[in-house]
Amino acid sequence: MKIDQQNLWVFGLWIAVLILDFFLGFRQQKRLRQFASPALLPVVNPFFNRTRMVWGRFFFYCGLLFICLSLLRPQWGDAVMTKSSRGHDLYVAIDVSLSMNAEDVSPSRLARSKQEIRAILDRLTGDRVGLIVFAGDAYVQLPLTSDMDAVGSFLSEIDSSMISVPGTNLQRMLEVALSGFRNGGGAVDSVIVFSDGEAFDGQTKPAIEALKQFGIRVFTVAVGSPDGGLIPIRDPGTGAVRYKNDQENRPVLTKPNAAALGEIAVQSGGRNFVLTNQSSVADALVRTISTLPSRAVGATQYESTNQYQWFLCLGLLCLLIAAAIPCGRGVSK
Repeated sequence: MKIDQQNLWVFGLWIAVLILDFFLGFRQQKRLRQFASPALLPVVNPFFNRTRMVWGRFFFYCGLLFICLSLLRPQWGDAVMTKSSRGHDLYVAIDVSLSMNAEDVSPSRLARSKQEIRAILDRLTGDRVGLIVFAGDAYVQLPLTSDMDAVGSFLSEIDSSMISVPGTNLQRMLEVALSGFRNGGGAVDSVIVFSDGEAFDGQTKPAIEALKQFGIRVFTVAVGSPDGGLIPIRDPGTGAVRYKNDQENRPVLTKPNAAALGEIAVQSGGRNFVLTNQSSVADALVRTISTLPSRAVGATQYESTNQYQWFLCLGLLCLLIAAAIPCGRGVSK
């Protein structure tokens, strides 16, 4: 059950009324005892009936309580609603190879990519988004969905330990994207690739040709500074940091391969972007995608039904019953 927590203050008001009513009732009984002994009260005030008074107050308190509950606007029971809008299908592919841990962009290439993807998600309306992770292999982490909260949740879980096969196999990633679009049904649009393009074997032409047959465009984002950076390797036990070395025991300097990524984008009819500390790609990417042909997208949503009317009716009924019970409040001095 869902409630409007902003109105929880009404329970404080109900408790205050309860305390005030008890205080006034106690004060009235005290005045009656000063007027006559308890044994003579039924004679002095023949209309007084303690049982009716207790029941009257009970229904009065219950009535106020139910009205307070109705002000919380309780909701339960899912109503299925299908909303149609126009949007695009997008797969966001994220490179999780070891070089994406380089810190030439802050806080790291991978973390910076995730920040930019969140900025893109915040700007999308009516689109379906899926997630692909890749390194030397690739797989769909999240199929196409219009639930941006789910996309953000899965995005948070992405790190460089998800795929043990080293390298940057863009061919395999594009094949997985094509399979994901086919399984998602309907028209297809774009793949947005966040990668440094390093350790790239260049064999992407077959996959790009297949994507073009289905009208899919690839937008690439080259992540990293032109000067490159070292690749930190953290010990999971101690947290100590060392840097990856080559076969001659020299630190490996990783630089983004923006030219290779740009070639993939151009071949597919897309566009290449560069992400550094000084640049952001979210606005430009969303503007570019918004110019693409869109389609009607039906999204099934589950909305809870307002149930406040039941509590309101119960509250009014209890107040009517309380008003109908003659309590015989006694004699005022």
